[in-house]
Amino acid sequence: MPDISVTDDQRERLDRVRAHLAEDVAYGHVRPRDALEYLLDRFEAESDTDVSVELPASETASSDDDGSDQNADAEFQVRNGGPPTSVEATDDGDADDETADATATPSGDDSEGDARLSSVMSLLDDNDDVWREASGGEEKYEVDLPDGGTERARTKDDVRAVLFKHYR
Repeated sequence: MPDISVTDDQRERLDRVRAHLAEDVAYGHVRPRDALEYLLDRFEAESDTDVSVELPASETASSDDDGSDQNADAEFQVRNGGPPTSVEATDDGDADDETADATATPSGDDSEGDARLSSVMSLLDDNDDVWREASGGEEKYEVDLPDGGTERARTKDDVRAVLFKHYR
């Protein structure tokens, strides 16, 4: 993806969008690219409406002295086989499909997705009697398994995964 320049104010706004999206992602991290794709998806979804945006002069794009665009000749590898103007276009090919899928949830499944997300996020609280902090070692947590065994985990996300696997 070609680099774009943003002001500090725009960066802060994008970070707020990332933080909002990160609340909806159970086991992932929302990158600036994901937030930007989300915003572009939302714009394309609302293309039926008449959208006009007026930017202050300080935020409008300015051309180079020679009039050339540095990114005009950029080639993209399209991940989904769609046209190069698709939001899914990427230049490095290492985009995380799960994160992209999480940001492109169809609007009809929102209530079901919200319920599932809430249940996953509440696993730690709902099962606080079967996991605890362990002493020593790289793996900071222990989870008591239903069969009487114990499994160790490095992070709380790992604890959630074990709880999801055995107690859901």
